[in-house]
Amino acid sequence: MAEFIKIIESNKKTWLASPIVGHSKTNPIYKISLAEGLILQRCGLTYVAQLFQINELNGKIDKYRDASLQAIAQYPILQNKCKVLRSRLARMLGADESAPNISSLAALERLRWSNLYRKMHRICIDDGMPGPPSFFTRRRDGIPVPPLHKFMAGYRKLFQLKLHSKTLENSYLVMNRQIWTNVKQYLSGGGAGGDGEDPDNANCLLCGNMENTMHLMFECEQYSEKIWKGLSDALNHVLNIRLIGGITLHAYNVMYNNDIRGLDGVQNDQVLYLIQEIKRNLVYRRYIRSTRGINIRNNNTRILAHTLLVINKTIYHMGLEGRDAAFLTSLRDYYTMII
Repeated sequence: MAEFIKIIESNKKTWLASPIVGHSKTNPIYKISLAEGLILQRCGLTYVAQLFQINELNGKIDKYRDASLQAIAQYPILQNKCKVLRSRLARMLGADESAPNISSLAALERLRWSNLYRKMHRICIDDGMPGPPSFFTRRRDGIPVPPLHKFMAGYRKLFQLKLHSKTLENSYLVMNRQIWTNVKQYLSGGGAGGDGEDPDNANCLLCGNMENTMHLMFECEQYSEKIWKGLSDALNHVLNIRLIGGITLHAYNVMYNNDIRGLDGVQNDQVLYLIQEIKRNLVYRRYIRSTRGINIRNNNTRILAHTLLVINKTIYHMGLEGRDAAFLTSLRDYYTMII
């Protein structure tokens, strides 16, 4: 119950309905005793909103004015304690808010199963773990990750791009480290010495290195690494960037959907949209290799052709939706020329 009341007191939607007696913001010098709490209850003063003057026109509290508190006028010390609590709360508040009609405790049974209660419970869980498990497990495993606020911005970016459902699902699985890889297959069979599994089963079929999500999406020197190197070169060519360094697609751009430096807003969104489609294609190519036993040696021309197919598909989809794909069209022309 104490934990529940603590949530009520700190939540911006319920703090006005929190009980007066035992409030955590009460000044210790002006602590309301149990006997005084019974007096307040008998006089109908049970929750915080009743300590504030209420605007009759809009029903909102006036945090700078005390309620009349005439019901406890014969108890001046208790009346003063209530005013002190109101004053302390007023200094901690933001904008004025509408006063509730009932105490949170009086509505406890109803509140427990309400959407509001579930939201408050979710807030507590989120406060305990401010980011998704995939962020902390990557950091634990020594995999580079951006600051937490940029990592979380990558999730929001996926919605802003208005991706197709399957592409959105795939990008979420990448963010959450849930893409099926040889490492997951090896561990699911009792690997790491658990059941006599061959450690080579965890390796990439193309380059022989361990195939985890980062390797599959970004680090495979025989495939994904060449995909992003080719796209970086294409961006620099189309933008006519000749400076040393230019645009280089970082793991943060590919894995965590961070904005790409050197591109304006429209170009950035189009390229990030394309990146999500390429990641989906990488998963598809890996599935073909694993299920059909097709292990073709991918030369640069073949890899560029795979990327061109994805660009054409993306331009087609964006055209159907009436979205601008002019920058992707320039990339397509470049890929067509070099192939």
